[in-house]
Amino acid sequence: MPHAVRWKDVLLAFAIFSLACAVYTFPLVTAPTRANRLDSPDALLNSWIVSWNLHGLRHDPGHLYDTNIFFPEKGTLAYSENLVTAALIAAPVAAFTDDPIVLFNTVLFGAFVLTGVATFILAYDLTGDRLAALLAGFIFAFAPYRFAHIPHLQLQLAFGIPLSLFLVRRIVIGTKPGAAAVGFALTAALTFGSSVYYTVFVATVAPVVALAELMTLDRSKRGAGVGRLALAGAAAVLLTLPLAIPYLDKLRSGTVRSLEAASNFSAGITEYLSSFSWAHALLPKAAEPLFPGFVALGLTIAALVARSRDSARKWCWVAVGGVGVALSFGPALGLFSFLYRVAAPYRALRVPSRAGVLFLLAVAVLAAIGLTRIRRRGFRRALVVIAAVECVAAPLPLRFDAPIYPAIYKDVEALTGPGALVELPLPPPEQFQDNAIFVYRSIYHRRGLVNGYSGFIPQSYRRAHRLLMGRNFERGLATMREEGVRFVLAHEGRLGPRMRRQITNAVDSGALVLVSEKPPDRLYAIPPTQ
Repeated sequence: MPHAVRWKDVLLAFAIFSLACAVYTFPLVTAPTRANRLDSPDALLNSWIVSWNLHGLRHDPGHLYDTNIFFPEKGTLAYSENLVTAALIAAPVAAFTDDPIVLFNTVLFGAFVLTGVATFILAYDLTGDRLAALLAGFIFAFAPYRFAHIPHLQLQLAFGIPLSLFLVRRIVIGTKPGAAAVGFALTAALTFGSSVYYTVFVATVAPVVALAELMTLDRSKRGAGVGRLALAGAAAVLLTLPLAIPYLDKLRSGTVRSLEAASNFSAGITEYLSSFSWAHALLPKAAEPLFPGFVALGLTIAALVARSRDSARKWCWVAVGGVGVALSFGPALGLFSFLYRVAAPYRALRVPSRAGVLFLLAVAVLAAIGLTRIRRRGFRRALVVIAAVECVAAPLPLRFDAPIYPAIYKDVEALTGPGALVELPLPPPEQFQDNAIFVYRSIYHRRGLVNGYSGFIPQSYRRAHRLLMGRNFERGLATMREEGVRFVLAHEGRLGPRMRRQITNAVDSGALVLVSEKPPDRLYAIPPTQ
């Protein structure tokens, strides 16, 4: 049976995980306005998304997905994670500052804490044991996997996974099912606003949890449980649909990943043995460290071998972890390939290894169950402390200087009138991550930008690269002018000799007009054709 979670326990968990987060993310808490990981293209992108969302939700929520990058494309936010939930977390702080570093750090800190609290709620619901629930929160919220992905806010915002599965349990069992159904619908929307990956994973394993809970009910009550689930699922779809429609449009237009690409980002045995924490110094290092910790594994084994009258629920979490492992191996084990063929959302996923998060959650829950089998209070507390120490990877490799914002951008901010901007040199499609710094800097001017960085490369970007970086530069400028591009920002320190000559010739012919100059950068206007 479920165990009621008291608000004072939730608040205690919030306080404990907040303190733990301050330690684990040190020195973030001592320098929230300076400490950052904005040396990564993905972090620059995510920082821009949060700032864009805060601006868009405030001024034009109906066109939130029509961002300023990849001009003149529409719906460009759907080329990556939308991070609407991240913006909501940052909103209280955004009322006082629009500093991208502070906003990013607010989301990062909040994501750790909320994930810990959500896991605490799920584990307490299963065990009725406060210490076991805290253990689960530490194992899942502060796993080494998290600290390998500091630049990826979407992977930190994992609270929707345990919270969704907690609410599925409550809906099936019938404990305040109305409130649970509303909560599930809201959580589904918040999860989609955090990570499309995590939404897909929740949708994959929620039926596993629901089936396990249905099997614990009397047969006469199962029909009602299925009905409640159907209604809650329908409400979740309706609430999530406004955020999901732009992604569905992209899928219908052919914006999909290939199975070959998924194979390149799949997990293997090495990932499940990998960790970056102090306590695991002898373990191998991999980009996707999925080792949950020695205490976590030991307690999971204890849970599995112990006899229990509630074994169905225990094996439910084994199944959840098994699904996570099978998906994380990508096409190699077949499950990902099968779902790729039958479920369209899987065609948008490039990194199957991220499904390992389900394994980490399952281990956290099973470890909590395992801890309940231990009666010695001192030993129980010691195991929780050791598990928490196993998560320590501090100090994080943070930098303390903000990304450079050249003086020429003040002139871009001062531009009046309509018209998009293109920054040269325009990186080739295979290196379009070099645009991330231009995307980040557009936080301050918000002008339409031909440059862009995201999870996908639109055809319009490939075309713009051919037009502007080819040998007929002036013809490319004329075409861009017809499509609404009015300004060119040339970073001359990065231009090759041929591009410099082409710009000089364009100025001499009147195809470009110098607006301002702050070496090594020059801002030009593309005048209207005569």
